[in-house]
Order: sequence, then C-alpha cells, then structure tokens
Amino acid sequence: MRARAGLAAMAALLVLSPASAADDIFLTAGQSNQIERIQSIAVLVSVPDSINVQAPENLCADVRAITDWGFKRQIEEDATRVLSTRLAIVPKAYDGAALRWAPGIRGTKRSGLPSGDDIDAFIVVSGNVDFWHGAESVIVPGAGVLPYLANLTTRTDDEFEFAALEVDIINAKTKRTIAFKTIQQPPHFGQEALISFERQHWIVKGAGAKKRSAEDRLCTSPLTEEKKQELKDDYRMLIRGALEFGLPQLHLTKASPKD
Repeated sequence: MRARAGLAAMAALLVLSPASAADDIFLTAGQSNQIERIQSIAVLVSVPDSINVQAPENLCADVRAITDWGFKRQIEEDATRVLSTRLAIVPKAYDGAALRWAPGIRGTKRSGLPSGDDIDAFIVVSGNVDFWHGAESVIVPGAGVLPYLANLTTRTDDEFEFAALEVDIINAKTKRTIAFKTIQQPPHFGQEALISFERQHWIVKGAGAKKRSAEDRLCTSPLTEEKKQELKDDYRMLIRGALEFGLPQLHLTKASPKD
C-alpha cells in the first residue's frame, strides 16, 4: 500500500499537463519581431511518407500495409497554400530524409538544407503522422517509460489518429532557428486518471487529431476498401487542420491568430 501511495504521488508530479496539448502557441517578443520581418521563404518537409503505427504486433497489419499516403506532398501543398497569404514562396529542390536526425532527436539537420541566399527563412515541417491502437506506457520527458504505472493505468484499446507536426523557422542566412514549435501534440494521459489509477483516460486535443469511437475501431476487424479510404481522408483533414491552426499562430500568415 505504501509503495502504491508513493507511485501515486510520483504520478501526480510527473503527469503530462493538459496544457501540453495543442493549445495556443507562445512566441517571445523577439521571435515575433524576427518572424514579422520575414518576406520570402522555402517550405521544406521532413515528415516521412509512411505512417507510424503504435500497436501490438498482432494487430493493425492492414493499416501498416498501406503505403500510398503521400504525406510529404500534401504537407508541402497545404503549408504553401496557407503561408502564401503573406509570404513569397520560393521552390527548392531538397531531400526530406536528409533533414531528419535519428529517431527521437527533434529539429532540423542543417546539412540537409538547400541554399538560402535568395530567401529570408526556411519553414521546415517535421514530426510524424501516427496511428495508435492502445496505449501501453506513460512517457514523461526526462523520465522515460514507467512500466509499473503503465501496466496499472494505461492499458486501453482506444484508437487515435493524429499528425504530430512541428515547425522549425530557420534564418536562411545564419541557419539559426528563430522558433521551433509543436503545432499538434500526441494524446496524453489525463491528470485525474494518473492520480486515481483509473484506466482508459487518454486525452487528445487539436485540429490535427481524432479519437475513433469504440464501434469504429480499425484494428479489430479486416480493413475494407471503404474504411481504408475513410482513413486516408481522415489524415488529409487532420494534416490540413493542424497546419491551418498552427501556422497562423506562428505569425506566418496574413491573418492574425484568433484570441
């Protein structure tokens, strides 16, 4: 009992705050001033074209088997459409994979950037497009995975679709980051659930995320062509939603972000 009480106290301290989800994005005055001086950009995408599936190995094989997502092309098109309301877009040849670090390392690999002599900034969209069936661990920044808490509190068959996107605004001349912001967070575990050890209390917020209803789960029955197309359409809307929310929040569009 004492050990469980101690774990509950630790969970209360380590809980992922609901504010860590896709709320308003904060910029310092210095970041805002630099961004507002930007007039010309190149849009680069380092998001892989494959979906990142988190699920038990014996499930979701049909989702894993889909290969024709086209995430990179869609993100380029949607980001260009949104950003062109204020900024001049200069097309660049680049290799998206060369912009990515090893898995788990965030940010943009500078050696993968194309020449920026003719623009003010690179807008690099990074991250992953994800599908979760079940959640098996509590992941806390700086603390890793807490397996005991995971087994006790986070076993769930909920399914989540989300575009966990980040935006790196890089000065094209100095190659220094002006701002690096997450515009769509993955699902996180509810504070009340961690304290009371309730199950199935995952929260997802933001225009780039969706929780599937229990009767509409994809990994517990064969994936029909109709459901496959529905899934692709979902991700098109989620990617568009995340970019249409996040890019204005970064002061990169003509319209000011809404309060």
